[in-house]
Amino acid sequence: MISLSTNARQPKRATWSLEHFILECSLSLSLDLDPTTIQAYSSHLNSYLSFCAAHNFPVEPTIDTLSFYVVYMCHYIQLHLVECYLSGIVSQLEPYYPSIREI
Repeated sequence: MISLSTNARQPKRATWSLEHFILECSLSLSLDLDPTTIQAYSSHLNSYLSFCAAHNFPVEPTIDTLSFYVVYMCHYIQLHLVECYLSGIVSQLEPYYPSIREI
């Protein structure tokens, strides 16, 4: 077993909750995206936000809201593009709603 030396002097640091770790990891990973990907993802998020506003749905993602968005968007874009849109939306909203990938 590894034990902490009694001589070790570490600065006092705040402890983080699991939610905080998830948020920080998400933010760090999002910084790795190519600028053109970030631009596309922002456009996808704007599409979702506009959809929610137009239909008076809360922005917080739920199974119903995302399902309705998919069905709605299938009428306007090619089916295979909906997956790209969802990927962008998830990437942009995950720091605020860590459970979005499960949804």
